[in-house]
Amino acid sequence: TEANREQAQDLFAQAQELDYIVPRIKPEYVEALQEVAVEMGISLVDVQDDIPVDDRDYFVDYCHPIEPANLLIAEGIGEVIASF
Repeated sequence: TEANREQAQDLFAQAQELDYIVPRIKPEYVEALQEVAVEMGISLVDVQDDIPVDDRDYFVDYCHPIEPANLLIAEGIGEVIASF
């Protein structure tokens, strides 16, 4: 059900916050990056929501992107450039 899905997403977000073993961008850091981008009047390419929880097809290890992630990043950058 939708309620179960929302609960699962909330529990996943809580677990992600507690995960200090694997370096990843924490939600509060993403929020800080967004705030800085707004304050500085610059674009921020954020593709995290486009990458599935099981991200093994997107990264060599915990943080180095491979082709699928690089494609998402490149498309995001392309959209920013095209908007000028």
